[in-house]
Amino acid sequence: MDLVTLQQQDGKFATDFHMDVPADGATWYTVARHTDTAAGVTGVQLGRPVAARYARVTADRPDSGGQTGGQTAVSEVGVYGLTGR
Repeated sequence: MDLVTLQQQDGKFATDFHMDVPADGATWYTVARHTDTAAGVTGVQLGRPVAARYARVTADRPDSGGQTGGQTAVSEVGVYGLTGR
């Protein structure tokens, strides 16, 4: 993968998030961080292509409207690149 998209709802989005993949199927490491995100679709280009079967997105900070993080909602995650390898 080399591009990740994250779709979040109005009023229920993580302002900062990061994405991890497993190096060996068990140990996860961060491949991308994004800050100052708004609602809608956010595209994150990875610094380098990564071959991984799984990916996870973690919300690091909810939006600045006093949310505690419990209201963060992700509608869709897209992972693109490295097809057929």
